[in-house]
Amino acid sequence: MLHKLTLTFVLLGIITISLLLCCVLFSQHADFSNSVYIVSIFYTYHFAST
Repeated sequence: MLHKLTLTFVLLGIITISLLLCCVLFSQHADFSNSVYIVSIFYTYHFAST
């Protein structure tokens, strides 16, 4: 249980960093609200798949 919890936090950390980089890249081309929308979908998909 503890190992899975740690793995989840590591995955969330990696995903968060990746999403921040994607937001920086997308913010140059798309609206910021659109990036937040994409991030929320990504997190929802991640938690639904666990």
